[in-house]
Amino acid sequence: MLQWGANFSPATQNGQWWRLDAAIFLHFGIVHLTLNAWALWDGGQWVERMYGQMRFLIIFITSGLIGNLFSLALHVVSVVSAGASGGIFGVYGALLSYLWLNKSRVPLTEFRWLFFGAAIFSLLTIFLGFLIDGVDNAAHGGGFITGLILGALLIPRDARQLSPLRRGCIAGLASAALVALWACLPEPGRYQPLKRQVRVITMAQSDGDIADYANSFEALSSRPYDNGLPSMEMLDRLEAYARRHGAE
Repeated sequence: MLQWGANFSPATQNGQWWRLDAAIFLHFGIVHLTLNAWALWDGGQWVERMYGQMRFLIIFITSGLIGNLFSLALHVVSVVSAGASGGIFGVYGALLSYLWLNKSRVPLTEFRWLFFGAAIFSLLTIFLGFLIDGVDNAAHGGGFITGLILGALLIPRDARQLSPLRRGCIAGLASAALVALWACLPEPGRYQPLKRQVRVITMAQSDGDIADYANSFEALSSRPYDNGLPSMEMLDRLEAYARRHGAE
């Protein structure tokens, strides 16, 4: 999953920011993919009708991206995460925003069925995420909040709108919260890509020092992380510099 683009703090924050987007389209097995596909179809068909295709796409992708940012910020220990759940929760958040703002225009029976069904599903799923290991609840919550906000800001002209003052306040507060979230991102650890591990192991094999390499690797891995260590990008630059000047 790391090679395909899963979200992982030491890799994402060391320059591979494309992982925030790529991770939305990766899933840990057929069950994970099937459940997310069903949830997206169930809520997405309503949101796509309410907001239109382009707004629906913006809500889904943006909620997934910011949900993955929440995951980076709130996980003290780096985890490998992937899945469309953040974007899906954003879709359900937008659905709730639309229904709440237009509750006077929706028949009461339909409103209760859609609004409370979406709210119970979202809150129950987030609650279960605290009880089940391996669930990225940070991405779920971040996506849901993003969807609520975008649902209020992107609501179509033919639906009931927020006043310009309220829209401006929400947009301003959301922008400030996003800046604060970015500032709260923890210092990333070091990321050793698989191709570099293979190259190092191959070099060790050619020198006949496999046992020494394994012992050294275990010793280094057990040491506490040092914030003063260079990033992966800096290591690449140092290696290129050393090769260039060594050849000279």
